[in-house]
Amino acid sequence: MQQFEAGEIGARIQQARKERGLTQEELAEMASFSKRSLQDYETGVTIPHQHMAEIGRLLRKPVEWFLYGDDKDEAGKLDEVLSQLQRLRDEVGSLQQQIAETLEPDVPAKPAGRRAPRAPRKAS
Repeated sequence: MQQFEAGEIGARIQQARKERGLTQEELAEMASFSKRSLQDYETGVTIPHQHMAEIGRLLRKPVEWFLYGDDKDEAGKLDEVLSQLQRLRDEVGSLQQQIAETLEPDVPAKPAGRRAPRAPRKAS
């Protein structure tokens, strides 16, 4: 698991707060944590593990942005790979069905990822 840099997260919290035009006092009044906690978050003294979702909601940013910044986050990369795999799986299934319909129009295609059963061997 990746270790997050508290200073980078804090800088992003501060950036998002300023983009919203809020002071630390104003954000702390809206939040369930204190101004002192917010100061610690922004300076990188602590990572606001328990408050990340709330901070994201209040500052209108996804939690992943605070953790990873503007670069594609690892979770986004994983989602992209999984999406590509699903598309490939769907394409393979479609191709299997087309092949099966071409070779044997009355036999339904087997689902993607499954091997066909072996035909019994003839006795010699």
